This record gives sequence, C-alpha cells and structure tokens, in this order.
Amino acid sequence: MTTAELNSHTLASRLEQFIMPAEMEPLDVNSTARDVEDYLERFDIWCLTKSDMDDKKFTAYFLHFVGKEAYTLIKNLVYPESPIDISYNELKKKVLQHFKPINFVAAERARFNMLTRSHSHSVRDFVLQLQTQAAKCDYGAQLEDQMRDRLIAGIQLPELQQKLLLCPDQKFQTIRKMCEQYEDVKHVTKTEEAVLLNYSKRNDSRMQTHNKFKPRTNSRAPNPSIRHFTNRNSNSMGNDLRPATGIVLSSTGKRMVTILDLDDLSCHRRHIDQVEFNTK
Repeated sequence: MTTAELNSHTLASRLEQFIMPAEMEPLDVNSTARDVEDYLERFDIWCLTKSDMDDKKFTAYFLHFVGKEAYTLIKNLVYPESPIDISYNELKKKVLQHFKPINFVAAERARFNMLTRSHSHSVRDFVLQLQTQAAKCDYGAQLEDQMRDRLIAGIQLPELQQKLLLCPDQKFQTIRKMCEQYEDVKHVTKTEEAVLLNYSKRNDSRMQTHNKFKPRTNSRAPNPSIRHFTNRNSNSMGNDLRPATGIVLSSTGKRMVTILDLDDLSCHRRHIDQVEFNTK
C-alpha cells in the first residue's frame, strides 16, 4: 500500500468516528414484544452495514439509538452494573426477557388450531395470521405441514377445500398459491359481472327511451278464423239485427251460416246464432 493510500484509509477511519451514523427511531417502552423483536432485528441489520464494529461499538450505538426512556429502563434492568460495560448480546437478552412474556407452547398451538378465516378477510390476510401465530408455536420441522393443514381446514370455502384436498402436491407453498389464485379469479370474475350488468342496464335504459318516443302500432295479427257478419234475419233463431262477430261453425246455404257469437260469449248470453250475412 502506498503512502497516499495509507493516508486516505486513515483519514476515512477517523471521519467515520466523528460522523453520526444514520438514525433509527427511539425504542418505544410501551411497545409489544413483537415490536421490540422487530426493532432489535432492524438494529442488527443496520450493524451489518458498518465496518470495523466491535462489541463496544455495538453497545454504544444501541444505547444511543434506543433513546432516553429505553436507556433508563435498560439501566434499571442491569443494575448495579453500568449498561455501557455490558455486551450488546446481553443487553438484547435482558430487553427481550422484560418485554416478552413466558411463552406456553401448548396454549399457543391451541390458538393456532382454532384459527379460521372470517368472510370479511382475504386469503392473504388469513395466511399472514397463520404465519404470525405459528411463530409462537415452536413447530420446528413440522411447521410447513401444520401451516398447510390449518390453511385447508380454516379457509372457509368448501369448493376450494375440495380442490386443495385433491391436489397431488401437498406442499404448503403450493396450497397457498392455489388459494391466492382462486381468490384472484373470483375477484376478476365478480368485477366483470358488475361491468356487464352496468352495460346491460345502460342498454335497457336506451331502449326504453327509444320506445317512449316511438309511435305505437297494433301488432296483433288478424285471426283468419274470426269473421264479421251483419245479421239480416231477425226471425231466424230469435236473432237480433245487431252486427255479429264470431267463428263459423257450419254453413246451411249460400248466405246462411251458424256461428259461435263472440259478443254473446263476453256477456254470458246465447252462444250460437244463425245469421244471414254480408262479409266485410
């Protein structure tokens, strides 16, 4: 290494000592155990981005980032020792023991086995709920099998459950993917049905508007079996001289027929008339 390179490296090391590292937010002393775990994991990740980190620096950075309230808490937890004299790993263990209650595995597994998806939650929300609870159950090598079984049992979609049980690949990731695809297809289909329904309603509205201003026509086709007659025989069968409308039953002569009088049918009077007629 040349003298110039050595001087440059020494200068960079000295500058790193004086430059304040990128800040993390203070640790909230009212956080849940899960939030504290996340905070410590993020601090570990941040430390990986720094070079030349030793135990003393780990402790110093950690006590700096956690803030005043959390520092006071840590100081009480390690009393009578001073926090700066304790390794970061020991401080981390003390903090977790304070925030994280004793985990009764049997109770957590019972909660896991009672999880079911409510109809207001998506499949992805249910999978996230399963993963969150499974982290407390210490399933070890059985984790994926337990996740798969609970996902199938608690999905609350009978049609999908049948497909999942028949699936030859029973890996958790495969079952999870099938559930998510099923939900996506249902969502797309429902959206398309809504679009088609709105389109149909618009078309119906246009047709109603068009027909509203369209002149009405008598679309009833004439019935060839119904004929109109003028009764000219007032003495035959007691018929009157009014016009008759009826269906021809028989013909007794050139101008005499027997008809089923539709006018009489409408008022429940004599049904069959014999008339002399002129056709219209």
